Amino acid sequence: MLRCFAPFAEPILESLVQEADLNYRIMRSRRLGATLAGAAIALAVGAFAAPAASAASAPAHQHATVHPNSCPPDTWVEVDDDGVSGYDSIGSAVGKYNGSSSTGTLSYASNVTSTRSTQWTASASVSVSWGIAQIHANYSYSITTTTTTGWTATDSMTVPAHQYGYIQPKVEYHTFHIWEAQQTAGCGLNDINDYGYLKAIVVYPFFSECTSTSPCNPTP
Repeated sequence: MLRCFAPFAEPILESLVQEADLNYRIMRSRRLGATLAGAAIALAVGAFAAPAASAASAPAHQHATVHPNSCPPDTWVEVDDDGVSGYDSIGSAVGKYNGSSSTGTLSYASNVTSTRSTQWTASASVSVSWGIAQIHANYSYSITTTTTTGWTATDSMTVPAHQYGYIQPKVEYHTFHIWEAQQTAGCGLNDINDYGYLKAIVVYPFFSECTSTSPCNPTP
């Protein structure tokens, strides 16, 4: 029976072999095409990426080196507040006695009879008004150049029961050191011109006070 079909099987088998060989060639061709396409894409991406890589590897723009301790030369007037330097009276002390059995607020009035002035305490080559202007440029004090007389200074103070209370009008001074500073290349400061120390009236009037079971002297 198989021998009867042998003449027909051989052509059929050969046709199947040829068809399988053709399919293999088609698949191989497609794989090769895909490989070539991938290589082309890789080359194209590399061509675009190359300039970026080149730019990244290029040295940065060089700036002039500035030394961290280098400062530009400059000059200005420096004003140092050395703090309270004293008080001077401008009127007499006035006292009252609280004869009540409870603490009370007493009012006082003192005639101003003395004149006080802002002045340099050391030799200076500039005027007092110039020194005051430098203080005003650096601090919020209201500087008085010269006090006046012929008026009455008034104040009030809390005084405990059965005690005396005294007040006295004065002026309060601060001393200011005024000098010209120069910045060095190393960021330090040089004193190139010392104008001196200005003893300035910063509070006017200032009231000194005291309370006691006997008469007392107002302080400061």
